[in-house]
Amino acid sequence: MRQIMKEKLHEFSHLERNITFDPGSVSPPPLPDERFPAITSMALDISGQCNLRCAYCAEYATLPDRAVMPPKIQQRAVDAVFEWSPKGRGVSIHLGSGEALLHPAAVREIGRRARRLAQIQNRPIALYITTNGTRLNDAIIGWLIGDGWNVKISIDGAAQVHDRYRVDKNGKGTFRRIEHAVRTLAEKMPEHFSTTSVLCRGTHPGKVFYEIASMGVRKIELVPVAATSPSPLSLHEDDLATYHDFIFDYVERIAGGEKLPAHIRFQKRLKKALGYGNTRIPCGAGRNFVAVGHDGRLYPCFRFVGASQYIMGDLDSGINPDRVKWFGNAPGRPYEKRDECAMCWSAPLCGGPCFACAELLGRAGSPSPDYCSMVRSEAEAAVWLADVLKDEHPQLLLDLLGVNIEV
Repeated sequence: MRQIMKEKLHEFSHLERNITFDPGSVSPPPLPDERFPAITSMALDISGQCNLRCAYCAEYATLPDRAVMPPKIQQRAVDAVFEWSPKGRGVSIHLGSGEALLHPAAVREIGRRARRLAQIQNRPIALYITTNGTRLNDAIIGWLIGDGWNVKISIDGAAQVHDRYRVDKNGKGTFRRIEHAVRTLAEKMPEHFSTTSVLCRGTHPGKVFYEIASMGVRKIELVPVAATSPSPLSLHEDDLATYHDFIFDYVERIAGGEKLPAHIRFQKRLKKALGYGNTRIPCGAGRNFVAVGHDGRLYPCFRFVGASQYIMGDLDSGINPDRVKWFGNAPGRPYEKRDECAMCWSAPLCGGPCFACAELLGRAGSPSPDYCSMVRSEAEAAVWLADVLKDEHPQLLLDLLGVNIEV
C-alpha cells in the first residue's frame, strides 16, 4: 500500500487563531470490504428521463437514453431491498434519477408499498425524492408530506441565477414554476425538506445560499457543477476563492451566535472534524446502496444507471459478489487508494470524490480540482469553528451536531 500522507499535521490561521489539525486523530478504520454487499438502500430510476434540459446536466452528458420503469419492476425493486437487507435493520428508498414526478402515481405507490412492508416487518423506513419541482402542486405536496417523504428540490438561487441554466426543453427558466413549492415545503416540513444548488462559473455562493434561506429553507446543499473538462461552466480560481470567503463568513456568523440554515456539506465536515461518521468513501454506492434500471438491472447508484460496464447484477439473480469486489477495488475504491486523496490532509473529512463524477466525466477516476478546493475550504472552516466553539460555546457545538444531553 502506498504511503498515506494524511497523518501529516495541517496548520493554518484565521482571525489570529492558529490551528493545528491532526488528520490521523479522525482517520477512519479500513473498510471491511469482505462484508459487502450489505444492502440497506436502493434507488429506483422510474422515469428514465427529465422534462428539463439544464445546461449542465451530468446525466444527460454521460448516460444513454433510458426507458420508463414498468410497475412490476418497481414492485420487485421495493420488495428486494427488504429481502436483501439485514432483518430488523432500517431501509431507505431513493427516487432521484431523471424526474420521478413525471409519474406521480408510481411515486406514491412505491412509498405506500415500502411503508406497508416496513410496518409488517416492524422496520424503520426512510423515503427520499429529489425533484426539479416543476411537477409539484398542492395535491402532490400534500401526500408527500402525509406519506412521510424527505423531499429535495433542485434550485440554483433567485430567478436571475436559477433561470440562467436550469431551463425547460424550450429554453425557458423554471424558477416561477417551483417557487411556491419551495416556500410551501419549507414552511410545512422544514426538517424533511432541503434544496440543492449547482454552482457554475461566476455564481456567487453567498447570494445563492442566503436567497434560498430567505424563502424559509433550513437545509441547503451547494455543489460544484459536474462537467467534463475543459468547460466554460467549471469553477474558476476566482470562484473558489469566493467560496472560501463565503464559508468562513458563514462560520464566523455562527460563532457569533447567529442562527443560520444548515449548509449540508459543511455540517458533514463539522461532524467528521470531531470524529463522527468518518469513512474512507464518500457514500455506500456499490456496497450497501444499489440502483435499479427500467429492466431490473442493478448499478452502484442512480448516476451509473444505463452504463453497461457498471452492471452489478439484476433483480432476479441478485447482486453479483464478484462485481461488488471489482467495484470496490476500482471505480469505488477508498480514498487511500487514490493518489490525490492519499496526499490530502482533508481526506478523512471528505471520503473521496463522487464515484460517478470521477468515472464518467473523463477524469480517469480522479476528483475534480474545484470539488477538492471546496472540500478543503469547508474542512478548514469546520476545524476552525469546532476549535472556537469547544473553547467558547460548547453547547452551541453540541446543538450544531444534533447532540442532546439530558441532565
